Amino acid sequence: MGHAPIAPGTFGAMVGVLFFVLLTYLGWELYLLTVVTLSCLWVWAADRAELLMDRAAALMEEEAQE
Repeated sequence: MGHAPIAPGTFGAMVGVLFFVLLTYLGWELYLLTVVTLSCLWVWAADRAELLMDRAAALMEEEAQE
């Protein structure tokens, strides 16, 4: 998603919107559980990536995508 040659942020946003639309078909309990679980997973993955790369490289990657 983030490596699309043209408008990578747009493609990432489209995937996010599609994911949101699919989640709206769940009941609110399952929706909340999914959002909390994925949020914890994303925080863990970001922390792990920071440990694997040095902190400066992680920040540079984040700023380069903006």
